[in-house]
This record gives sequence, structure tokens and C-alpha cells, in this order.
Amino acid sequence: MTFSQAFSGFNSTRCVILTSGTLSPMLSFSSELGTKFPIQLEANHVITSSQVWIGTLCSGPQGRQLCASYQNTESFEFQDELGHLILSICKTIPYGVLCFFTSYKMLEKLVNRWKTVGVWEELNQQKTVVCEPRTGNKADFDEVMMTFYEAVNCANHNNSIDNNDGALFLAVFRGKVSEGLDFIDNNARAVITVSWLS
Repeated sequence: MTFSQAFSGFNSTRCVILTSGTLSPMLSFSSELGTKFPIQLEANHVITSSQVWIGTLCSGPQGRQLCASYQNTESFEFQDELGHLILSICKTIPYGVLCFFTSYKMLEKLVNRWKTVGVWEELNQQKTVVCEPRTGNKADFDEVMMTFYEAVNCANHNNSIDNNDGALFLAVFRGKVSEGLDFIDNNARAVITVSWLS
């Protein structure tokens, strides 16, 4: 079933209000639904281009190449350099930092390596570090989210118990954290994606 077939039941409806931060561009969205929207409002983005930096980092703070191909992600050199890069970002960016990996396997491999070489401890001295739970247990996920939000909130009010300046959330693409959650303001001052380009 296509989107337009599913939406066709609304054709006789007098009023449909669709709101989202990701419906733009409306022309292609309208085409996908097979419906014209005679009244539309598309607001400008709230962040200006001078407030955002988007870039690709090909090397880490120690000058080692960062290419996240499967073969490279298996090497300790890549894993250590990536850990130091994320630590450097966490030392530079206050409050919330989100970091996404291609899989839970990759996330777990990196966490284990960083615990072995001491990067994990350094990250936790800088920020409260939480990992997206692999299980679908809502209670576990809610607990991790609460820990993240509380750490960022404490940093906002300068009353962090362990003197860190926020939280680092390690998650996976297509996981719960990347789909449909709103990390506003200080909850996401930086977003890091670790993947290979295809």
C-alpha cells in the first residue's frame, strides 16, 4: 500500500492539520500523499547558518586518519582516536552531546575498548555518559533518558554533583534515540555521527 492509498480516506474530510519539523518540502510531501494542501504554513528555520557548523572530520586530535569502514573500525588505532576525538568535543561543547553509531555491536565494541584504555573514565569525568539500551524495555529506556536530561539540567544550573558539564548520549542510527525524540536547546549542543559514506 502506498502513502497516497492510505491517505485517500481523508479526501472527503473538511480539515486536516499536519504538523512536523520534517514535512518540508511540502511539494514532494503533497505528491507522496496524493493530496493538494491549499493552505500551507512553512516557518523559517529557527537557527541561522551562523549558529551551525556541519563538517566531516577525517582525522582525530592525534592526527590519525578516521575512516569508519568495517575494516578500520576493528583496529585499536581507529577506536582510540575516535574516543579521543569525542572526548575533545565533549571538553569543548557544554551540555548535551549526541553521538550515533551504525550498530549496537559497534557501540559496544567502542565502549569496551574505551574502558580498557581509560578513555571511558575521562569521558565520564567530563560528562555523564549514557548508552541507548539495546533491549526494547521502555522502563530501561526511560531511565537512561531521565539520567541524560538530569545531567544536562544540572549543568544548566551549575549544580552538577560530579562537576561535569552535561551529558554524552551514545546511540545508534534507527534506534529509539534517533527516531522521533526532540533534543531541544542544551540537550543537543553537538551531534556526532560515526559512519562510512556510501
